[in-house]
Amino acid sequence: MLHCIASPSIAHGGTEQWWMLGAVILITCIAISVVKRKVYPLGCRLVFCVLILLLLPAVSNHPRSPRMYCSNHLKQIALALHHYHVEWDSLPPPVTYGEDGRAMHSWRELILPYLDAEGLDKTYRLDEPWNGPHNSQLITAIPGVFQCSEAGSDASRTNYLAVVSSRGSQPQAAWTDGSAIRFRDFLDGTSNAILIVESCTDSVVWTEPCDLRYETLPLAINHEIGVGLSSKHPGGCQFVLADGSVRFVSQTLPAETLRKLLLRNDGEDVGDRDYW
Repeated sequence: MLHCIASPSIAHGGTEQWWMLGAVILITCIAISVVKRKVYPLGCRLVFCVLILLLLPAVSNHPRSPRMYCSNHLKQIALALHHYHVEWDSLPPPVTYGEDGRAMHSWRELILPYLDAEGLDKTYRLDEPWNGPHNSQLITAIPGVFQCSEAGSDASRTNYLAVVSSRGSQPQAAWTDGSAIRFRDFLDGTSNAILIVESCTDSVVWTEPCDLRYETLPLAINHEIGVGLSSKHPGGCQFVLADGSVRFVSQTLPAETLRKLLLRNDGEDVGDRDYW
């Protein structure tokens, strides 16, 4: 359920595209070798050149799947979080608070300086709440990196959320209320804990200090009641591990395995990884 308070692996997909690109590189290398050594007559060299010209459009025009775009967005968010950690020696807190205890901003605004956000890191004001007079005008200026094109959300909502544990609860998810977690706090290892998840059913306004609550989160992907981890990608959804890698995981992932992945310090082995 939503919790609202007032280098890394290459993205999966595109195998055919990389195969064609490899073919172009191979043929190019052969052609260069032939030209330099002058092993074959001009006609053979022309054949090599024609093959290269025929394959190049196939590589440059090969369509990228929506899932690949989504994976690349998640990768950019992961890199931004890692850059934030390098500078501040911790991940951003899920929510920042004002002196009066009022929720001010989400982690998404705090990583804007580490994203290609078209100057939003300088436009967004941290001295007023996310829904203040100035910041409210930026709600529809959501950076594209915070949206999955397949999710069908409107121009102000994000599909990429954190999973947040209550302060004092044990074991804990990657994010904890009122805390800035460090990578060394991931006692199970950063490759065994989920950092960011997809949710096409629980999308929120991107600037809102609102994410998923671990304690009430269904331990399922594409759950029948329509909350929690979900996507429009057939067969499952994607998430970011704390090590920065992006994984597509099957919706048949057992609930117990998902529980272990959502926790950073339960001391349990994740076990079978055949689901991604």
